[in-house]
Amino acid sequence: MINPRSKLAAEFFEHGKLKSCPIFNFHAHMHDCFGLFMPRKTPEGMIQAMQETNTLMSFFCGHEGMLVPQVGVQPDIDAVRKYPDYFRSYHIVMARYLDVQADLARMRQHADVFMGFKFHGDWFEVPITRDDLKPYWEYANEHHMVVLAHTWGTSKYDGPDQVAQILSRYPNVVIAGAHGFHDAWERAPEVANAFPNYYFELTAVLDNRGALEMFLERARNGSRQVLFGCDLPWFSLHHGIGAVLSAEMSDEDRRNIFYRNGVRLLKRYDWFAPIWHARGSGESIDDICRLAPAPK
Repeated sequence: MINPRSKLAAEFFEHGKLKSCPIFNFHAHMHDCFGLFMPRKTPEGMIQAMQETNTLMSFFCGHEGMLVPQVGVQPDIDAVRKYPDYFRSYHIVMARYLDVQADLARMRQHADVFMGFKFHGDWFEVPITRDDLKPYWEYANEHHMVVLAHTWGTSKYDGPDQVAQILSRYPNVVIAGAHGFHDAWERAPEVANAFPNYYFELTAVLDNRGALEMFLERARNGSRQVLFGCDLPWFSLHHGIGAVLSAEMSDEDRRNIFYRNGVRLLKRYDWFAPIWHARGSGESIDDICRLAPAPK
């Protein structure tokens, strides 16, 4: 067994889930994508995977919203309305098909559905710093939102320099930096040390041995600035959880990554506390925030 001194690792390998450690998945998608075979692509399939791993909630952006402007985000709204205890959504920013007025009106109308925005500069080949995207960043800043942003190390659209510009302009926005500046791993702790509102998100990080350990070693706030995500239904929750359990860190660090940081960030939303009190670990939100205080 990897990390035989870890009680969480022993629990996971014995039971197939962490019964004592709930998990928040900060990076997910949903529904069809280019006809690819993804057996857990439906809300029900994703919930099955989540229940198998004690993942309390997944925060997602549906494929239709990214791919089909005519369909948009209605399937995401429907999924959250049907399963509000399991999902919240990021409203996609379709940078080549913007309708700012309609998008922000939808955010206000469905404030209990959308927790923030999803930016994907590389997908649309539009820098996340472009002027016509300012209304989205300004809205997120005004409402202190968590934003999921695709970030890639060598990108001219959403690389470290672009993300740093956004973080400096909008200090009330929390950016979950998807993929952690993949292949430029050394930049993530640099950005984290400069901006406490940046979080290193683990999707596609965990297929590279040592990247997470590098961040924990170099980032001043360590595990308190990391969020778990796995791109469900693209990648497996079991794999992502196992990779964190196999990395070199303490079980306290793992708890920060799996749920404590999530609790601290999600408490800003009115819908969160009832879900946590009903399905969480039994710890109070205040106690968790004392154990894993906000980065400074």
